[in-house]
Amino acid sequence: MFQAVYIKIDAVDLLCLSGRGFKPLDHQTSTSSSSASGTFTKSLLPRLQFQFLAANLSAVDSLDRTNGQPIYLWYKLQQGEISVITRLGDPLYKLELSSLVPYSGLPSATFHFPIGQVSVEESRNEEEEKLLSVNGIAKSDFLDGVLTAQYDKNNLNLRYCYKDSELTLVPSVSLPSNAVSIDFKTRFGPSDKLSYHYNFDTDAWNAVYKHTVGKNFKVKAGYDSEAQVGWTSLWVGEEEGKVKTAPMKTKLQLMLQVHQDNFRNPYFLFNVKKQWDL
Repeated sequence: MFQAVYIKIDAVDLLCLSGRGFKPLDHQTSTSSSSASGTFTKSLLPRLQFQFLAANLSAVDSLDRTNGQPIYLWYKLQQGEISVITRLGDPLYKLELSSLVPYSGLPSATFHFPIGQVSVEESRNEEEEKLLSVNGIAKSDFLDGVLTAQYDKNNLNLRYCYKDSELTLVPSVSLPSNAVSIDFKTRFGPSDKLSYHYNFDTDAWNAVYKHTVGKNFKVKAGYDSEAQVGWTSLWVGEEEGKVKTAPMKTKLQLMLQVHQDNFRNPYFLFNVKKQWDL
């Protein structure tokens, strides 16, 4: 995708020299002057600078003629992507065409509409045969929640999400496999949270309980039925935060894992990150 495409016009002095030397003049449309070395005429003309920057494609042309230099064009071309977007009357509807650079097949097309998008692109199967694949996603408000339909590689996933200040409920079904799962999250006050996931197709489930003390201390415990592992962990410092914002600029994680079939041989893991200011 384009990172930047712009045209910049600046003012530059074009000097027509007569003699061996010159001295700078104030900006004027046309000025004549003389010096000990000769005379010159100065005109204020535009300088056009064009820069094209894409993912791995860039081109720069500086049309600076101050020193009588020819056009200088610099470019670097590797693998990247170029796209063109056009709006279809209504700003909420637009069509995007994109192609790889260098060219390697048909361009992909994406149609954007208010509740989602649909894309058509060329792909290859296991036999290296070229195929056109369709994928898309759409979201809409439904029963105080959000209903999402996502289609990719002949699979359709329907997901409903209901969320309030204390409860999050996310059932989902995948077609044509008919795989059904549910995610459930609830809070027991500002410091305690329980998360639960159950897969009806495999009967696999996992649960995580989290207790926080302020923003820098956290205790978590959970169980994964598929891996048959129970665990507990202690966090010092924000789990997703930076080291420099943690107490004493130190992040610490201690974890204990116990396998269901080998509970007499638990595993102890730790992770420490420390920052020193030199």
